[in-house]
Amino acid sequence: MTVRTWFGAAAAMAATIATVCPATNAGAATPAQRNAMDHIAAVLAAEKSCAGFRANLPLMVMLSNRIGLKTTHPGNRAYLAAQIRHYQNEIAQGVAEATCAQLYALYGPKGESAPNLIRMK
Repeated sequence: MTVRTWFGAAAAMAATIATVCPATNAGAATPAQRNAMDHIAAVLAAEKSCAGFRANLPLMVMLSNRIGLKTTHPGNRAYLAAQIRHYQNEIAQGVAEATCAQLYALYGPKGESAPNLIRMK
């Protein structure tokens, strides 16, 4: 998968989250929103880089709604795109299998950081 194809898919996923998320964000992201975007970016990067991973979009939408995060806000979109690139590069530079296992430990069903954001296909 090319980088262009991957980013198109990631943008589509972010747009899906934004479409279902009616919350507004008129200004800069709060620390909680930025933290959520970091988690979203890591999960979307993992979905594309780790075999068998699938992002739990309904849960990501619910969490985004809860904190008032709107991913279509231009600043948020730019931040998400940059973070997705960052995490994708980290996965590519590391040992992919070990990195994917770490991401599953953070975001899988018993995730230490944000449980259930990653499911197995």
